[in-house]
Amino acid sequence: MFCHSQTIMEKILCFIPLLAVVNCFKLGFSDELESKVFGDEDDTLKSGIVGGEFTEINTVPYLAQILKDGDHFCGSAILSKYWIVTAAHCLEDEGELSLDTEKWTVITGSSVRSKGGHLHTVKKIIAHENYDNLTSDNDIALFELEEPIKFDELQQAIEISNRVPKADDKLKISGWGKQGERRGVSKQLKTAVVPVIDQTECLQMFEKYLDYEDYRELEVTNNMLCAGANGEDTCQGDSGGPAVIAGKLAGVTSWGFDCGSKKTPGAYTRIRNYRQWIAEHTKRIRNVRRIKQSQ
Repeated sequence: MFCHSQTIMEKILCFIPLLAVVNCFKLGFSDELESKVFGDEDDTLKSGIVGGEFTEINTVPYLAQILKDGDHFCGSAILSKYWIVTAAHCLEDEGELSLDTEKWTVITGSSVRSKGGHLHTVKKIIAHENYDNLTSDNDIALFELEEPIKFDELQQAIEISNRVPKADDKLKISGWGKQGERRGVSKQLKTAVVPVIDQTECLQMFEKYLDYEDYRELEVTNNMLCAGANGEDTCQGDSGGPAVIAGKLAGVTSWGFDCGSKKTPGAYTRIRNYRQWIAEHTKRIRNVRRIKQSQ
C-alpha cells in the first residue's frame, strides 16, 4: 500500500517508519474520448504489485507508464487515443505540483518497466483543482498526449465504470512498483486481484494509523474506495495505476500503509465520482450523462 508527506510526499519518498514498524507512503516513485469510456449502464457484476503474478501487457492493454525525467514514476490508465488518467500526487515535487510537460513522458504497450512499447510526449497536464495533499482527497490528474496512441492488442482504452463498488467485488490491479515493503521494484509487469473492502470496515482498519500525529490529516472520504487482502496489494511505483472491476475502470491507485499488509487495505480514488470532471476538462466529450460527484 501507499502514503503521505511533509508536504506529505517527502515523508513518503523517504519511507519514514512510525515506531519502527508502520510505514506509510504514497505510490510514486484534443481528441474526443470515445463514447465507450463513459458507458451509462449501471453494471451489476461484481499491480510492483505485492503478491499476484507476472503477466504481459496484452492482459491489461489499458495500462500505461508515466516517466519523470526518463525514469518510471507512476502508472496510469488509457482513456482515449490522447488522454490518460493518473493520481495527482504523482505530480508532487517539493510541495508543488509539477505541471512542466517536458519532465514527463508516457510509455504504452510495454510489459517492461521504463523500456519498450511506444514513447509519447505530453501536451498538457491537468490536476484536480481540489486535490488536497494532506487528506489525499481528489487524487486524480489527466495527461493529454501530443500524438495519438495507435490502438492494437497491446494498447487499448478502458471504459470508466458507472457502478458503485461493493464489498467483495473483485478489483484487478497492475503495475511495476515495489514487490514488498523491503523488496525492490519489478522490471516485469505484475497483476493481482483483490477484494473491495466495505467503507466502514476500511475506516476501522486505518483508525490506529491515522491516530499518529504525522497522518491525522489523512481521510478515507467518499471519493475513495478500499481494497486488498491475503498479502496482495499495490506498492510504491504503482501510484496512479488502474483498479478495474469487471473490465471497467473503477479506481486509481492512491495511498495506504505497509505494502501487502493483511491488517490494512489500499486506498484508491473512486473514479466514478469524476466522470463529469474528466468530461469537462477534456472539452470535446459529448453525450456524457451527469452524475453526482459523491455517493
